[in-house]
Amino acid sequence: MAENAPFETLLLSAANGRRVVHLDRPPLARGGEGTIYRLANEPLVAKLYHEPSTEREAKLDAMLADPPRLPPLQKHGRAYPQLTWPLGRLEDTRGRFLGYAMPKLELERTAPLEYLLSARGRRALGLPDDYRFRLKVAYQLAHLVAELHAHGHHLIDLKPGNFHVYTDAPVVAVLDTDGFSIRSTERQYPAHVYTDGYIAPEALQQSQPPEQLGEAQDRFALAVVLFQLLNQGLHPYQGVPNGRDQLPATNGERVQAGLYAYARQAHPQLAPSPWSIHSHFDEALHDLFERAFLKTRHRPAAQEWTEELKAYLDPHGNRVSACTADADHLQFRKGCPWCANAADTRQQPAPKKSDGKKKATSKRKAPSSNAQATASLYRVDGATGQRTPLTLAARLGNPMGGHRYDIAGIDNEHAIVFRGRRPRHDVEKRIDDMLRAPPDTLSTVSDGENLMLFEWPTARIEDPAGNFRGYTVLTDNKIYHSNLGSELGLPPYGWSRQERRLTLAKHLCTRLADLHNKGHCVIALDPRKIHLPYISFQEPNVRLTRCANFSINSHDGNRHPARQRPSPEYTHPQALLGQIEANALGQRQDEYALAVILFQLLNVGIHPYDGVWETGEKTGRRTRELRDRVAQRLYPYGRKGNARLRPMAESKHKTWSRPLQRMFEQAFAKQRPPSAKQWLRQLERETAEPTWMRRLFAAVLPQYT
Repeated sequence: MAENAPFETLLLSAANGRRVVHLDRPPLARGGEGTIYRLANEPLVAKLYHEPSTEREAKLDAMLADPPRLPPLQKHGRAYPQLTWPLGRLEDTRGRFLGYAMPKLELERTAPLEYLLSARGRRALGLPDDYRFRLKVAYQLAHLVAELHAHGHHLIDLKPGNFHVYTDAPVVAVLDTDGFSIRSTERQYPAHVYTDGYIAPEALQQSQPPEQLGEAQDRFALAVVLFQLLNQGLHPYQGVPNGRDQLPATNGERVQAGLYAYARQAHPQLAPSPWSIHSHFDEALHDLFERAFLKTRHRPAAQEWTEELKAYLDPHGNRVSACTADADHLQFRKGCPWCANAADTRQQPAPKKSDGKKKATSKRKAPSSNAQATASLYRVDGATGQRTPLTLAARLGNPMGGHRYDIAGIDNEHAIVFRGRRPRHDVEKRIDDMLRAPPDTLSTVSDGENLMLFEWPTARIEDPAGNFRGYTVLTDNKIYHSNLGSELGLPPYGWSRQERRLTLAKHLCTRLADLHNKGHCVIALDPRKIHLPYISFQEPNVRLTRCANFSINSHDGNRHPARQRPSPEYTHPQALLGQIEANALGQRQDEYALAVILFQLLNVGIHPYDGVWETGEKTGRRTRELRDRVAQRLYPYGRKGNARLRPMAESKHKTWSRPLQRMFEQAFAKQRPPSAKQWLRQLERETAEPTWMRRLFAAVLPQYT
């Protein structure tokens, strides 16, 4: 309704009465729930719902009846709105509810709070690098949450991505307040959105929706965000594993397992990050964090955080003082943590003169030659952080693998991709998160050759000022088949073709399980993007390429979305039918694509929704026809078959074992595909049964048995 609203005139019912207002087109923004418009000659904007409902109307009335006392802050003669709380309801001229009016927030004056968490983010968006600025933001955030809690309202999805901070003042602003959990005189209106890594452990352990926890959920999430603000952007459950124990890969899983690494008593499995400054915190601050993450029932309220952080900002107090070595530092009572970690150049604020030089040189043209471009570049190892000059043993004339980079080359077993212009900040964050959490096994040895399994970044490339310019990835000089898709038409090479494909299927499941274990996803998983080596025909393997395009799990609990969309035949039914984006499905998208590829590998290349109609005509390959078959779940290869669609004559599905048939039925008839680990366990069992193998090869390739 909102996007194509025919009305220009609306009725605004606010605390100061009822009046006529006018929409100012075009819309400012469109979202999943509604569209935002300016209101002409008003310091307000309008949110008009796509689908107004009595539930939304009742929740809005509850918000209007009990607003928090958070007026715009006045600093330096300017107003800084803190949240976009509804100020009045909007109706059409017939009195039908449409949405609400809220304060106008000048987003161009703000930056997402998550950029304040890292030095590079602050430099990219012009945020102050002064630690006192982050202390003030932490105080303002705690005060804002405390005021909401005083009225019985809860944010639930409390995370850095849902807050903005003004670039010229330490003031926090909150958007989308109608998504909060709101208390009325009769009931609590729930919030249905929450983010992994910020969900309270008791909700995860008891399989309880976070909104049912209410304030307890907010208390946990607030403590996580405050920890990130005060401790170099680190998540409190992010650290360095001790020993060889297999630990959960994602922050959410570590929260559930209680792996808090920054307590005063060391954790036996997880050590603090070397960039952490928590050891300099006062005892009172340590107490609050340990209560938040170790003592569920005694978790600090937002008001406690407000009072503690206010003490750090008291100019007459002794909690912190100016550092004599650097104005951007603050000295705790235990000393200055940045000066103590001066050797860590990546965590130090950039010198002022360097900042000026970067601005002066940022408009220069990209280097005209590879030699000039790489003359002053450095390779920063992803594991150790060691910085070494970059040299090229060989140079390629064209960008490698279709990357939009100026040059590419080979340095020992690393491919180098580099841009003359500085890449966008989101590219830098993506590569840094890939370096933080690579798959456990990036390469293997086969027939005495080192075989790369992932085209994964191994190091940053920086210029002398520490600016990100590119990255290196694992590569080798082996020759590969173009892709797994071509394998379907290749000769057997002395092995049974089906046995070779079974081995490839197991290796593919292993690659995907390794990736999922770190919280990453491919999303655009496709046989044409899976490479096979010519070497080692006795043990075929697979390699995942262009990993920088994958959906990458971020250390702050958010995700970097995949840069490519899956092709229709490998797209999860929910995404194919337009119900949800493939990126939002995450591992479920990968699991569906994996099931399709396994089906094709084990069934002479047939797609699971291909077949023969009752008329004898074969199914078409056009996307619209495939979408229709998927929507109707016309999977003809189950044990009971399908009344409308028969299997292809060449299909070998009847030779499969019952457990394998059930797994494919679960994937396509029920559209609940098994995980990569489940497929791997079943394929291992299948290949361990010689009777089944003999029956399979006799049916598929009798000339080779």
